[in-house]
Amino acid sequence: MIASVADRSTSAPHRLRVGLVSIATLALIAISTGATACPFCNVVTPTFAERRESATVCALAEALDQHAANWRFRVHRVHQGETEVAAGQVIEFDPKLKLQSGDLTMLLGTPEQDDSETTWRWEATPVSIVSYRYFAGAPSLRANAAERLAYFAPFLESAEADIAADAFAELGRAPLDAVEAIADSDLVARAGAWVESDSLPDDRRGGYALLLGLAKQPEDRAANTQVLRAAIEKPREDFRAGFDGILGAYLLLEPAEALTLIDGRYITNTEARPGDTRHALNALRFCMEYHRGPERKEILAVIRHGLARPAFAPEIITDLARWKDWEPLDAVAALYDPASGKDGASLHRAIIGYLKACPDGQPQLDRLRQLDPDGVEQIEQRLKAPLDR
Repeated sequence: MIASVADRSTSAPHRLRVGLVSIATLALIAISTGATACPFCNVVTPTFAERRESATVCALAEALDQHAANWRFRVHRVHQGETEVAAGQVIEFDPKLKLQSGDLTMLLGTPEQDDSETTWRWEATPVSIVSYRYFAGAPSLRANAAERLAYFAPFLESAEADIAADAFAELGRAPLDAVEAIADSDLVARAGAWVESDSLPDDRRGGYALLLGLAKQPEDRAANTQVLRAAIEKPREDFRAGFDGILGAYLLLEPAEALTLIDGRYITNTEARPGDTRHALNALRFCMEYHRGPERKEILAVIRHGLARPAFAPEIITDLARWKDWEPLDAVAALYDPASGKDGASLHRAIIGYLKACPDGQPQLDRLRQLDPDGVEQIEQRLKAPLDR
């Protein structure tokens, strides 16, 4: 059991110890943050459940008093790691938080081996009575993804900021089919109100917009289309965070109309703001990679129009190669211009990479080698480098 003295506790940076976090646990966390998660939620920090999964101890504790940088915490209830800590035990460490005596916290502890000595790394999450119940009840990562998400859905945009942030992070890290499974009329109606709200944190707007696109009932889909169109038409002078989610959701609800709008307003329109064009491309990528919305050939036809936009051509060519779209082979090769010098470096790398990946790209590649032998050779050497290391 963990001793209650400071020399057995530490908040030093984590040092990996084989065996402390099982391979199965790491796999669970990897699955929960995989490629099938919400592409518009921009969740970068782990959820409380993920942090708890990688910890040995999870306990409710009360901050007692401070000694220099360290605080003493009395454990009230142990939720995980009963063989390591017990109720009533006092643990001391530096939580790197501003606390007051009597504050409640959720403690997460992990043992670390340094030579022959075992120390503990601790972190503290301040909680209220309400947030304690939320965090304590959070289901394990081993539970069914849709069932897990059903627990968090009622807490989205909670009045308590820490609950709202964690619940949204769970939404953002859940597989898309789990998000679709919980997208009932009640949640969709709430999401519509959030998308329309000027007070919603911008980094959540895209995720909630996606919920609108996943609605199942015809009346919900019709209402959501109006919400999304209003959001698209709403004038903005600054960067529109979450706009890719709005466009992506619109592509799910009205594929043909959305494609026409995106093509004419953001892809072929050279006067479109670069940020809006990037959002549009992200929305189209979402449909391609998640196999939703418009037909593949229709999406590709619109994306290819972006080849005429120099600022976006390199990333589009890379996408086309990744999707094995070889139809615009000649158009891609024609973009290679030796006279562009360093300004065309990224474009040239994308073109050569595309031609080398394309089964029928050799004739065009040979033509460019004759046109710019030194430039093509340098690019080919750079493309080989990662494989040679």
